Amino acid sequence: MNQRRFAVVATGLMLLLISFTALSFPSAQRGSMLGKRLPPLNAGEWIQGNPQDVGAWGDGKVYVLDLWGTWCKPCIANIPKLTKIQAAYRDRGLVVIGYSWEKPKIVRDFVKKMGERMRYVVVSDPSEVTLGRLTEIEAVKSFPYAFLIDKTGKVVWAGHPEDDDLSGAVERLFARQ
Repeated sequence: MNQRRFAVVATGLMLLLISFTALSFPSAQRGSMLGKRLPPLNAGEWIQGNPQDVGAWGDGKVYVLDLWGTWCKPCIANIPKLTKIQAAYRDRGLVVIGYSWEKPKIVRDFVKKMGERMRYVVVSDPSEVTLGRLTEIEAVKSFPYAFLIDKTGKVVWAGHPEDDDLSGAVERLFARQ
């Protein structure tokens, strides 16, 4: 009898969780931002690099917006790759922005610890305004998650930088220009 009660309660909790998730992200689909403009970046504090005016996104620069966290092992493993992308395409107008929603002190200490391995713009937004907007319109299910934004401000690639080959997407974008 106790096993039956447990199964009923567990099933009810699972259905509640599924319903909550569906209500929280009703229109979120992976790749739904392709060909569209991202919402403006809410920059709580610029931790490293020059502040970027990314309210419009279409300012003639190419951007990689990387959503990451100091606690995220795949995010940390991806940092040297983003540094290489930044170095390879900086002179052609590419700006990598690492966006964290953690408190500025946590991010600042982490960036300092990373030193030369993390040589791109980093911003902290503990209000999570940008993260909230992005997860409402794009199915961000894991981190890191990145967007490649072309010179006109449109998203031309979105996904996990490692699994979905961000480096190749950047290379193809610049080959077309």
